[in-house]
Amino acid sequence: MLLIKNYILNYVNFDAGVPRPFGVKGKDTSYPKGFVLDAEENREVEFKSLTSAQPSSLPWKIMDKAKKFICACLNADRKGIIYFGVGDCQEQNSRFKRGEILGLDVEDVIDDIMKAFQFVLDDHIKSDDGPLKKGGDQSCVNIEFIPVTSEGNRTNLCVVEIEVSRDWKLCKDNVYYSKCWTEKRGVKIEKDLCTKKLSDFYKVYKDESDDVAIRTSGASSSVKQHEVNRQVKEPLTAKYKEWKRETKHGKCVCFLLVISYGGWWIYRCYTLRSKMVERKNLPVAELNHVLASFFFYPKCSISN
Repeated sequence: MLLIKNYILNYVNFDAGVPRPFGVKGKDTSYPKGFVLDAEENREVEFKSLTSAQPSSLPWKIMDKAKKFICACLNADRKGIIYFGVGDCQEQNSRFKRGEILGLDVEDVIDDIMKAFQFVLDDHIKSDDGPLKKGGDQSCVNIEFIPVTSEGNRTNLCVVEIEVSRDWKLCKDNVYYSKCWTEKRGVKIEKDLCTKKLSDFYKVYKDESDDVAIRTSGASSSVKQHEVNRQVKEPLTAKYKEWKRETKHGKCVCFLLVISYGGWWIYRCYTLRSKMVERKNLPVAELNHVLASFFFYPKCSISN
């Protein structure tokens, strides 16, 4: 895996509009402003520009879109990346190409975005088992900041990417829910104002209104409550059972390999013991000592 990562970092030309590979750290890549990503919006990819958002509201604007995307990917058993600061021609009055690198001025609000990201994971997304666990299913979600360059020089702009990958060991067959937010209209925002809290920009609904979403073509679609079991829970349960069967089979194969290897060692040691008795006529205690040393340190050799 390390060799593959080094190959990607050294030989893949990100200036050609190639998206950051899943799992590669943001600081190891960059995007040139104005280039178009070689990716289409689909069930695993979504673009959002958010270039008109003010810095004080940007963290919550990002999380408003991200929380639904996160749940939709987890519920659909898919890897996915949502890009912020990338052109989406489906947005109203958009003048950008789909996939065009725009970047967001996040230099002064990166810490606020990270706090908002953790706040959402802690309090605004949950599963059938309750809140997401740190070190558990929270590790299925990561955020990266990809620097944007202009004529080869670093700028203050970044593309914010949130990537999601369901881990059956951590998620089991749980369905994931996000709290519903409604943006408040007429909120006066000053450009130089420090970041406000969520309630300044959004109304948060009670738990009864929690949203269950799945990924469709380039969008996260809400599932009606009476359809959640059929569209989400039952497919996840079937896939989880399949994963458990495959995992159990894999463990059995590993166990058989260990047994086979152990049998080979026993046979080898038995053969070696016979040869040593013939060659050196060693006392039993000394013979067992030499044999044990050879067993635990297989690089040792027995001289003629």
